[in-house]
Amino acid sequence: MKIIDDKRQIKALVYPDGARYCVGSSDVTVIEPYEESGEMAYVTWFAVWQEEHLICRANSKFIAQVEY
Repeated sequence: MKIIDDKRQIKALVYPDGARYCVGSSDVTVIEPYEESGEMAYVTWFAVWQEEHLICRANSKFIAQVEY
């Protein structure tokens, strides 16, 4: 199953160096996947929100782990 098709709520994104965005930490309210058109295929990205403010767009290529 592709991440974009998984309807579970994402609780955290973890980078290879251990840095992370966690829902409930640093006022992060939602992490949601979405796709953008790349050169040859769609690329999965993550939008990290604090209330109505988009604080980070993370390319899935640079994410080591997605926690549900």
